[in-house]
Amino acid sequence: ETETQIQRLLQERDAQIRLGETIAQQVDAQTDDPSFSRIKTPEIYLGYALARQPLGNAEGFFPGKNVVYTIPPTLEKNLVYLEGEWKNNPDHMELVSDTGKIVLIYEAKNVNLVAGNTGTLSVTLNDTPISASEKGNDVVIDPAQQNTITISDQRLYNVVSDADYFKKTLSLTVTGNGFRLYTFTFG
Repeated sequence: ETETQIQRLLQERDAQIRLGETIAQQVDAQTDDPSFSRIKTPEIYLGYALARQPLGNAEGFFPGKNVVYTIPPTLEKNLVYLEGEWKNNPDHMELVSDTGKIVLIYEAKNVNLVAGNTGTLSVTLNDTPISASEKGNDVVIDPAQQNTITISDQRLYNVVSDADYFKKTLSLTVTGNGFRLYTFTFG
């Protein structure tokens, strides 16, 4: 419906400015559209001012403070757990130590991460390095580098692109003081 509406508006605009552009009449159905009812993990915002749910860590959020987080032995689905020293900012968490860890149990087909500054993330699913069939577009499969994502600027990074809507544990081992974690999104 959206594509058809865009085409109609483009045709109207073309008629007014007479560019003579041909607007495709066919709407291609997407075969990989997400089934939103099967995504069981909501968007997760980090940073004390934007968070919709608490951190999974007992330490919780401390506005403007540096906190040393430890991951507990028992984890709940849909909560982010941190390890290492992180600065609590209004809209993101920033790694203060040289290394850290992010763990999340989720249920979705795709996982995206909004991150910034610099850093390297080693990606594992269910305690094994992410495979070629599970990896997102931004993951580089390289046995020497442990299947990594290189964070080089602030943007959305595709971490997991799985075949179906599975419940899995995502672990990101972070190397890089100053790495910033903003949001997780799911599809």
